[in-house]
Amino acid sequence: MTAEYGQDRPFAGLTLERLESFIAVADAGGIARAAPDNPTRQSQLSRQLREIQRALGFEITRRDGQRVVLTPRGAQLRAMLREFYATLTALRSEHAAQPVSVTLAAGDSVLRWVVLPRLHEVLAHSPGVDLSVRAVTKGFAAVRDGTYDLAICRSRRKPDGIKLTRIGVLRYALFAPRINGKRRGARSIATLPFVHVTGAQDLMEKLYETLAVAPSVALRCETFPQAALAVASGHYASLLPITAAREIDRTVATPIEGLDLSALDLPLALAARERRLDTVAAIDALYASLAKHLARVLDA
Repeated sequence: MTAEYGQDRPFAGLTLERLESFIAVADAGGIARAAPDNPTRQSQLSRQLREIQRALGFEITRRDGQRVVLTPRGAQLRAMLREFYATLTALRSEHAAQPVSVTLAAGDSVLRWVVLPRLHEVLAHSPGVDLSVRAVTKGFAAVRDGTYDLAICRSRRKPDGIKLTRIGVLRYALFAPRINGKRRGARSIATLPFVHVTGAQDLMEKLYETLAVAPSVALRCETFPQAALAVASGHYASLLPITAAREIDRTVATPIEGLDLSALDLPLALAARERRLDTVAAIDALYASLAKHLARVLDA
């Protein structure tokens, strides 16, 4: 497929309206889904996608049954466009002296026990932002494809175009109800009703491999914050981030002694697209403030 708009205007088909239509179709997963019950709009979207592909010279979507899916280059284009529109919006807000809308993605546990306890300090040192937090399981991918501005994710090798700053390690402990006001030892785990966290299957499997005895699962919860509420009732044991201890009455439940769970340690990093940081001062300031203050929570 080659450009058909002439050598002097090779990208004539890439108007803002057409590119916005591409994002709408890509996010919806199909033309019909992007314009339900609107045949006229569907026809327009189909034509606009063809015009974009002619201008670019490569395919950006393909059919997969009833759905329209992105080609690898189409996925790259969507990420680039999301960043472009988000940056334009942020620049307009900064110029008008209005707060810049920023989204931060992280796991539910990280948001509850790492981010939110220090968020007042973070925002005090990064004025000019209107921050929204989102609980997600794949924050790094969400930053890479332009869905969110910032993410706290597992530390990994830095890819091109992404800034990664390691902020510390999320450590875990096995919490259990106290007995006669005393902490329980590792052997007691076999006798306690145990909460299995289904949303952290990999960590639970590592825990079971580490324990000398198998716990008796009495309850299954989707997230660690849910498991923490069960532990705080004084009737269940469960694996929890050590930072969850601030929400649990120490006279009711505490970490079990004599267990080495370092194999479960989760190195965390703050991720953002480099061009967003270079272009929007408010987001760059927020990134720096998050990296500084969240490291204090994880190092405590």
